[in-house]
Amino acid sequence: MTPCRSNNSTSPLPSPLHSCLAEAPMQSVIWAGEAEQVQVQEEKVFSLSMNFKLLMCPLRNLENTTEGCFQNSEKETEKFAKKFSFWNEYLRISRNKVNRLFKTYIKHKTEGSILEIIQSSGNAYRKERAIYKKLLLSTKRKAWESFCLNHNERFGSLFNLVFNRGSSENFIGVNPNNDPNNTIEDKINYLMDNFFPSPSSEDNLDYTPIIGHVEPMVLEDIEMVINALKGEKAPGLDRIDFRMWRAVFIHDKVFILDLINICFKFNYFPEHLRNAKVFFLLKDGKDPGLYTSYRLVCLLPTLGKIIERLFLLQLNKWFDRNNITHHNQYGFRKGKSCDLAIHDLIETIKIRMPSEHLALVSLDIKSAFGTMNWPVLFKAFESYGFPAFFKNFIYFYLKNRRVFYTNDVLEISRPCSKGCPQGSVISPAIWNIYINSILINDRPDLHIQAFADDLVLLIGGRTARELENKTNLILAAISDKLEDLELKLLPGGGVQEHRLPKVFKKEFCSP
Repeated sequence: MTPCRSNNSTSPLPSPLHSCLAEAPMQSVIWAGEAEQVQVQEEKVFSLSMNFKLLMCPLRNLENTTEGCFQNSEKETEKFAKKFSFWNEYLRISRNKVNRLFKTYIKHKTEGSILEIIQSSGNAYRKERAIYKKLLLSTKRKAWESFCLNHNERFGSLFNLVFNRGSSENFIGVNPNNDPNNTIEDKINYLMDNFFPSPSSEDNLDYTPIIGHVEPMVLEDIEMVINALKGEKAPGLDRIDFRMWRAVFIHDKVFILDLINICFKFNYFPEHLRNAKVFFLLKDGKDPGLYTSYRLVCLLPTLGKIIERLFLLQLNKWFDRNNITHHNQYGFRKGKSCDLAIHDLIETIKIRMPSEHLALVSLDIKSAFGTMNWPVLFKAFESYGFPAFFKNFIYFYLKNRRVFYTNDVLEISRPCSKGCPQGSVISPAIWNIYINSILINDRPDLHIQAFADDLVLLIGGRTARELENKTNLILAAISDKLEDLELKLLPGGGVQEHRLPKVFKKEFCSP
């Protein structure tokens, strides 16, 4: 093995990751305030850091060789999509067949059909899904080969895509203050200010962590997470992707196990793993002059995502034991789906329509995931009796988060003080807890259902007048609940109300 350079030379490991190794134990040692523990932890961190340096030395040449592979291609998405297409009629027919078989399978399961019928419909669905996936992959490959062979622009979109010559900056069309002299830096600052506004006093998270107990992770859990990683996922600011961490784990499993258990022991998420790289994509068919026309994309460090997945294993076990997540939440949950949500809603309507008037109301929350209030979230944790380990870990996961827009000539950053961190593994679970206070208002005359941040209310009344009065009262109450969560409906109320007519009732309930 090639000897590692001294501390004065350039390290093969980016400096933020050196900080990550020392951060968790040293922060917690400060809490403990014991000199002896400081010395022990410093020795532990030094040992781990040296192991990591020695481990990364043979990878230095590989890192230099593949440096370009870790740079994200900011593709000319809309322009490229017009020239390359793989979708065809055969794929559409196969996809629709898979959807029909899936609905049949779900119907048999929910109606309690005999086991043979359920198994038969399930096997038919899985077989057709495998055929569709195979057809999809082969069609994509053939379409791409044809596109490359027939492409005759020497330095056109294909060249720019492969060699990273295209830049999404050219497609950022916002114009702050209608100033024709705005630079790309002015435009990015304008977008960053709108997506990440300055923190207010209401965003201050007043919480004092006290270290809680947690069972240490075992190698089997880490192996399960590492083996499930997808190598093609884009890395964050450190440019280290999942393939490299898998190689590190194969080389020294004990090192990775010790690193993660140190973080868990002190209920700590390293600060340098909280920082995200961001860029902006123009939504298809939208006005490039509006900031709302851009989709924000965040890339987080891959090591942080590995730690998140292991934390989520612990969190989901606690959720299941204590039945925390409401059963009417169909988003971000294993065994739940959009199709199942629609099916259950229709079945509820079928049951209730013969005996009462019904109104179906859908609520559209404005920037739900981007406006989640962290102090309100921690109040929810307290109300559900979250163990200290979970609260502390999430606290350090959210604290001092920053987002960075970087390219060859500029770097712009902003603090992040609210919302669900985009690209995060644990954000969906956090959101489901946050919105629980709305779903718990479900009762016999009011059915509330959610798919992630989309809410639907099914309200019943014996007469049309009673239904109207009930609907107004319930909407006012739900609006107050949303205000308590610091959430707002879209301009115009964000409410779509549909009264189910009697004609529809007869047709709906007919065999």
